[in-house]
Amino acid sequence: MLRGRPYVIAAYSAKSLADALVARGCIVVIPANPTHRHLVENLFQRIKRFRRIAMRFEKLARNFLAFLFLASSLVWATLKVRPYGLRGR
Repeated sequence: MLRGRPYVIAAYSAKSLADALVARGCIVVIPANPTHRHLVENLFQRIKRFRRIAMRFEKLARNFLAFLFLASSLVWATLKVRPYGLRGR
């Protein structure tokens, strides 16, 4: 939550949905550019390959967040080394 208000990351960027969420006090974080949305969805897909995150083995939020940071760092490092992602080349 940002400043005590809920925020939303959604795959659907319908203006009416965004307006309804803003009216309820939410901060809408929806990438306007479809390319950016695609990159965000790909990041979540790559992070979910880590079984520990997909199954939520960690009981404490701080441990889950720590492993989420670690998995994100590993995905980022893999993409820096292999610019075509996790595909074989």
